Amino acid sequence: MKRKVISVSARKIDLRTGWVVVSSSGRIMSFHRSKKGADKAAERMKKKGKEVNVYRIERGLLAPV
Repeated sequence: MKRKVISVSARKIDLRTGWVVVSSSGRIMSFHRSKKGADKAAERMKKKGKEVNVYRIERGLLAPV
C-alpha cells in the first residue's frame, strides 16, 4: 500500500497529534489520543452502518496507517 497524506476538513482539530476517525466523505468524526480509543469509536460507528477509517494525525496532516 502506498502511503499518501490525505486532507480532510480539520475544523474540529488544531495542530494536535493523535488518532482520528474519518468518515468516507472526509469529515473528522472524532479525535483520540490513543489508537485503542479511536479503534473502539470506529467499531461503534461501523455497527451503526457508517463507513469510517482510523488515521494517525500529526500537526494537521493525516497519514493512513
